[in-house]
Amino acid sequence: MLGQFLFDSAFANGAYSHSFGLESYISWGVVKDASSFQKWLESYMLDVFATSDGAIYAIACGLKGKKLSLLKLAKVANSSMASAEYKAAGISMARATLKNTEFMHDEYASWYYKACENDEFCNPAIAFSVLGQNMAVEYAYSSIKTLTQNATRAIPLSYKKSSELLHINLDLAKRSADKSFYLASNILKDGFVSLENTKMLFSTHYELDIAMLSHERLDFRLFMS
Repeated sequence: MLGQFLFDSAFANGAYSHSFGLESYISWGVVKDASSFQKWLESYMLDVFATSDGAIYAIACGLKGKKLSLLKLAKVANSSMASAEYKAAGISMARATLKNTEFMHDEYASWYYKACENDEFCNPAIAFSVLGQNMAVEYAYSSIKTLTQNATRAIPLSYKKSSELLHINLDLAKRSADKSFYLASNILKDGFVSLENTKMLFSTHYELDIAMLSHERLDFRLFMS
């Protein structure tokens, strides 16, 4: 039930309003129907989400309570983002998530909320991690659901086709979460975060990096941000 609360796209954290590069692909004519969207979605979830937000979430959940490691993780993760707009969106989403859940904060979540006054320590995946136990599959599926909702309006897709995509991508959510934990495994085995053991993480698909950078110069926006 907590996962349904935190990861529902109606939850007021701004997650629903950022397309994470999808608009660029639609404007280029690359994503234009359900089939091309599915191809894009699989690439995004396995090459971007799993290596960034998913891995960050897995590490933060596995090292829960280790405050210095959490701050190092946030700093490294935020520094790895090529797009200034993407980084700003993440910081805004993290703060909104923590602000709107302040009524349920324990000491650890309250500490992290205070730390998020500094932009370089403010990361949405970590914000979710301090609010409950490990819900990695639910977290991955929430991204799939948000992006499918965006595609429904933007391509557009029929509601029937969107429902079909949401169903078949239940497996993609699990594969994304599994890859996230695989990538995080060495850090979790070490039991701490350092610049050395994170250097192979958070590298994204260069083509998708370009799409997110292009997103900053779109002539039009399909979604409110």
